[in-house]
Amino acid sequence: MNLPVRFRRLARDEYVAALAWHAAAWPELAERFEAAVEAVLAEAATNPERFPIAEADAREAAVPGFPYCIYYRVQRDTLSVLAVYHQSRSPEGWKSRV
Repeated sequence: MNLPVRFRRLARDEYVAALAWHAAAWPELAERFEAAVEAVLAEAATNPERFPIAEADAREAAVPGFPYCIYYRVQRDTLSVLAVYHQSRSPEGWKSRV
């Protein structure tokens, strides 16, 4: 199984903001962050049940080497990304999207 990945608007905004922050700090760091996120999304798209359920039917996938988690659910044969969320933020923010 290799599901198509679709970002919800807020998740896309979070991802773009995180990339911009890392690029401003150190361009190579942004490249590593992007590669790590893409690897997690590829794994989730291939094996959506690999990551644990965090809330209701939303799953949580940690981004290796970075303090971020990707929250997603499978909807109509699509991996729907709910959030690309920094772990220091209150989880209530992403949970409201479930």
